[in-house]
Amino acid sequence: MLNRERLIQKADKYYNLAIEAYEGQRYAIAQGYLNQCLEINPEDDEVWMLLASCLEKDGELIKATLAFKKAYEIKPDDPTYNYNYGLGLIWTGRLTEGIKYLKK
Repeated sequence: MLNRERLIQKADKYYNLAIEAYEGQRYAIAQGYLNQCLEINPEDDEVWMLLASCLEKDGELIKATLAFKKAYEIKPDDPTYNYNYGLGLIWTGRLTEGIKYLKK
């Protein structure tokens, strides 16, 4: 089994590859790398945010909202996460609830 340091290095490598794929508008490839990151560390809020952005770009608004929610749950005091989760709620028809998060 890989030790913790090697796992972190591996997750960092996948994250960098995901950013590269995202910037190249290869969202499905980026999602694959991000899922690998989440297998190593399922509590990485930045990975959840980038995954949500990939899903949103692919038109998967419900899945994107769930990923935004996970990032928000990990770091509820981050105003960007509040905003993105609120926006996701609006996308999925939950306007009143979404507005509450946008105002935070």
